[in-house]
Amino acid sequence: MINKRMGKWLKELAIALIAAALAAYLVSAQVKAGQLIIGSDSIFHFNRIYEASQQIKTGNYSWFMSVYGFHQSGRIVNAFYGPLFAYLLGLILLAAGSWYRFQLLTSFLVYFFACLGMYRAGRRVGGNRLAALWSGAVYLTVGWLARWDMGSNFSAITALLAPWLMIAIVDLLDLKQEFPVKRLVILIFISLESHMLTALLFSAALLPAAIYRLAKEGKLAWIKLGKAAGICLLLTMNYWLSLVYFGLTNQLLSPGKMSLTGNALRLSQKTTSKLTGLVLNSSTRDQLSRIMFIFFALQILACLLLAVDRTFTGRLNRIFTLSGAGLLYLSSALAPWDKIGQSLPFMASYLQFPARLASLAYAFLLLGAVLTIKQLEDRHLDLQLGAVLAIALALLLFFDLRYLRNQIYTNAVRGYMPGVARSKTTSLGSDNDKDDRLLAEQASKTMDPGLVLKKARKTVPDYLPAGGGDFKQVETAYKQVVLDQHFFKKTTAGQTVQLSWTSKKDGEIRLPLVLYRQSKLTVNGQQVKVKPGAGGLATIMSWKGKNTASLAIEIPFWLQASLCLSLLADLLAALYLLGNWLGKRLQGLVNKELKI
Repeated sequence: MINKRMGKWLKELAIALIAAALAAYLVSAQVKAGQLIIGSDSIFHFNRIYEASQQIKTGNYSWFMSVYGFHQSGRIVNAFYGPLFAYLLGLILLAAGSWYRFQLLTSFLVYFFACLGMYRAGRRVGGNRLAALWSGAVYLTVGWLARWDMGSNFSAITALLAPWLMIAIVDLLDLKQEFPVKRLVILIFISLESHMLTALLFSAALLPAAIYRLAKEGKLAWIKLGKAAGICLLLTMNYWLSLVYFGLTNQLLSPGKMSLTGNALRLSQKTTSKLTGLVLNSSTRDQLSRIMFIFFALQILACLLLAVDRTFTGRLNRIFTLSGAGLLYLSSALAPWDKIGQSLPFMASYLQFPARLASLAYAFLLLGAVLTIKQLEDRHLDLQLGAVLAIALALLLFFDLRYLRNQIYTNAVRGYMPGVARSKTTSLGSDNDKDDRLLAEQASKTMDPGLVLKKARKTVPDYLPAGGGDFKQVETAYKQVVLDQHFFKKTTAGQTVQLSWTSKKDGEIRLPLVLYRQSKLTVNGQQVKVKPGAGGLATIMSWKGKNTASLAIEIPFWLQASLCLSLLADLLAALYLLGNWLGKRLQGLVNKELKI
């Protein structure tokens, strides 16, 4: 028994080492180039992460206002956008010391855990270790995972967590298993504390399986589902309650509208990089390589040919493969996104990229492939046919890994994603000029992450107070007042932002501070009440000579109490899970000793 347990442990260790090697292989492309990759969302999220890291470093915690990041404008971002995950990333930034090291470390972790996640999902559906590992390795090469490395896109979190979503779906469909209260709570908690859209997509994906379970088990399942929902609401109250409260009391700006059709999935075109001479044909973000498209088409065909299989494995294959096929269609430009956008205009602001749905489609389809292999094995697959299949799958993995690594290296050599240098919302260097490359190199070397954020700017005004302005007016005002005015001196004092400046004469001036209805503004020692304009930017009277201002925020007691209660519940839940895990390990050791 001990030898059997040891053998299983060694096999799992080998799988983890292979996953680590694959992650290291992809990250090594950036190591070879030796530069940070500045992507479309990098500066926005770097500000969030820097804010959290400085709060941890100084012990000066400000849950709502940005007192270090976002040019110390007092803007509320982290409270609306995965607060606990921001603090986790801030801790990693402190450990890494620079954005370059941070990007390498977090990219490795994203690839590693995504690969292990798909492996676990493959094993959960009954696949053998080799097929499950293969699905994990291929999963690294498709969809949004690589966009963490190349663009700091948080849709990579959707892709990272999608394999664990697959496991939750299987647990719901498998009536022999207990209702997965703990797994559902952990999955939704992590996704909501990381990326709201991920949590919404996961909830929608879980709904059909949950309805099936409710229909089969009735009252007992309803009780357990209610328990899971109640625990989730308590644990994530630190996030959703703040968002609801500020959303109701302030006119917060929704994310910018994007072209749904223009950001849907399309087949990629094989090209050669002018910068490196490398062949590029990867399946990232809104592109799917032809080789992967052919593979998915074959998987759908195989699933249909095996439809006579009425076993649980056969039913799972049909569910996963057909769900993946449907999501792949919805994520693509073949779907009528123009009509959908007209009927549901909010989709342009909140979904933005239909290609995001592909992350779920790929997980469904790859697990379907693992189930197909299992079905063929159960039918005593001919050895010769099995060898051909294994070689074909190995070649698929080889080409996709190579293409993706080439893509990463090309962007790393450049130092930024294509298009960022021309972006109107991401300012690098001075007005997107030749200093872009210099800034990227500086960012990869400096051990002062804040220095980079003073030069690299992001003007997207998500969640700013509208103040009567539309998206374009708020964006323009924020750029002109917060980003382009450099004669103000800003410091942090506790949970307030202190401002000082010198005026040549008395007159009106717009402060580079973002005000909400809960904001408390003091100018030259006196609290003032002003009506903020577009972007929550206020105009005040400035005196001739030296002036000072401070910005704080007043949060109602009930919201502070709710925040503390939720964070305490989070801590207790973490301790419970840790204690439960240790207890099982100790019990296993005791059982092992007794068997000896």
